[in-house]
Amino acid sequence: MKFRDFGKLNIALLAKQGWRIVINPHSLVARLLKAKYFPNSMFMEANLGFSPSLIWRSVWRSRGLLENGMGWRIGTGLSVSIWNDFWLPGFSTRKVTSTPSTQVELVSDIISIDGRNWNRDLINSVFNDEDAKSILNITANFQPRRYSLLER
Repeated sequence: MKFRDFGKLNIALLAKQGWRIVINPHSLVARLLKAKYFPNSMFMEANLGFSPSLIWRSVWRSRGLLENGMGWRIGTGLSVSIWNDFWLPGFSTRKVTSTPSTQVELVSDIISIDGRNWNRDLINSVFNDEDAKSILNITANFQPRRYSLLER
């Protein structure tokens, strides 16, 4: 294998470690880092902290790469915050830019009562035109996925 840019390779491998912390928070490494560096938050919201180790500093810096590549599977929308999470499609801004409203907090709040479509009227009244267009362009497929016995 020929690697042309070892700096980028290093960042990618560190981001992979960060991703492992996100998807497997009960692993020994994730629990140790959480206990020391982000006991009251999640990895993606963690601060660098005072006098961090080289390992933590390196993995923490890779979060930017993770943020650019991460997205949400909306599902029922009960765990996705409209105002705080990066849930909109696209790479420039994936956070809502509209002024926060107390009317809605979770993505589930802007899904219609039948749970199969967006609540267009509410979206158009709460969000600016750019955000509303971006939200309405997301394919509405909110029904929970059913798993077979073989899938886990």
